[in-house]
Amino acid sequence: MIGRHPVCARASGALFVLVGVGLGSTAGCSHRETKVVPEVLAEGGPGMAKAPPKIDTVEKPSPAPSATPFVSRCEGVTLVLTKVVVRDGYAFPVLELRNTGKSPVKLMATGDGSSEDMRNPSLAFTLSGKVYPPRRECGNVNGLAEEDLLTLAPGQTKVLEWVSPIAAEKGHHTLRATYRNDPESAVLRGVAPPADEALIARARATIPCQLTSNTLDFDMK
Repeated sequence: MIGRHPVCARASGALFVLVGVGLGSTAGCSHRETKVVPEVLAEGGPGMAKAPPKIDTVEKPSPAPSATPFVSRCEGVTLVLTKVVVRDGYAFPVLELRNTGKSPVKLMATGDGSSEDMRNPSLAFTLSGKVYPPRRECGNVNGLAEEDLLTLAPGQTKVLEWVSPIAAEKGHHTLRATYRNDPESAVLRGVAPPADEALIARARATIPCQLTSNTLDFDMK
């Protein structure tokens, strides 16, 4: 970076010019010392000499490589919101995974903490067009178990469990759900008991999958 030249000022028949050179910062948050070069120009004398510009040559760090993007690969699988049961001031969604394709698909079943984004796979909801905030009082979730691994055969339907109820105000509402299985998730294994490494390896081998359901209307009375 090249610093700006201060305005020239005349004083006692002489013109003093202060030239700021090489003002800038280097890597590691250090600063160069400001250099001031006086030049004197007498009236009728030769032209003022200018200091050569100094340019920083600090190399910019290379950008960090981006993480592998999530790409859903569960072709033929759909998420169906079959009904919404309203009871005691809550809406209870009933969700199914359906494999309408011709090949089996390895996924994970929803479990303790899926509706609160504390466990893979996750379940998210939109209520009347707005994201429904997950609510949970307990910070612990069950560990990874055999029943969490799911191979959905062609034509097979799996009813999802551990679907948390939706607290909605009185009135008419529209509900939609999103299922997301991420084999690279940081919350793959749960908390306790400690997960078996063989189960973790099988969970890592499942298919990345993100599905959004149909919408259903319901009335909260």
